[in-house]
Amino acid sequence: MEDPYETIEYRGFNINIHTDIDPLDPIDNHHWFGTMITWHRNYSLGHEQPKRDPDEFLQDLAINADQSLQDVILYWEELPHSKYAEKQIKTSIQRRIDKHYIILPLYLYDHSGITMRTSPFSCPWDSGQVGFIYVSNDKVKKEFNRKRMSKKLKQKAIDLMIGEVNTYDQYLTGEIFGYMIEPTDKNKSINCDDSCWGFYGYDHEKSGLLEMSKDAINCAIKSYKEECKQNHQRQMQMNQFMQSCWAF
Repeated sequence: MEDPYETIEYRGFNINIHTDIDPLDPIDNHHWFGTMITWHRNYSLGHEQPKRDPDEFLQDLAINADQSLQDVILYWEELPHSKYAEKQIKTSIQRRIDKHYIILPLYLYDHSGITMRTSPFSCPWDSGQVGFIYVSNDKVKKEFNRKRMSKKLKQKAIDLMIGEVNTYDQYLTGEIFGYMIEPTDKNKSINCDDSCWGFYGYDHEKSGLLEMSKDAINCAIKSYKEECKQNHQRQMQMNQFMQSCWAF
């Protein structure tokens, strides 16, 4: 085991914080609100990497939400090819998308590692849009137990998806940690051989790492005190027995 990334002393124990070198992929081990779709020649990112191009994927997504769009597209496709007809098809698709989905872009920065977010990076050479994360309005209403969409509800959904992308980015950049507890010389007699992994982000308070590790230490100290108390009571009982026995 490599040296700790950080060590925090608490009640006579060292909470040794290590980088999680073999973290679980959050795509497989996380209940996702949004769905991440990406296109990249070097990386398989997100939930899906469709063979269809983005325009075709969005078209199918829109048709899936509104079957009447298929007739609209067929109508325009039967007319003589023109930029106007192509524009009308794209407009019809976009209207359905805006009506039935919330979609955020995904941008990737690739330079000595990769990082992802929902807003563009300043470097145009090593970054660009690689896909999007989306959720249907029906799923949003079901998730929040609402009958209709509102601006406030839409913003909640956006914030939730941004949070999911941030979590995924922490996985990509290696911002996942775990802890191992060891006693200092003060507490060699107290057993607290506890460890846990899979905490996201450098803020160990926010990730829950410190809370869980401190709870484990508190529990170990409490158990040790109870054991000492019971041992003391047993010793007193034994002393009383021996005194009464010899007295008899």
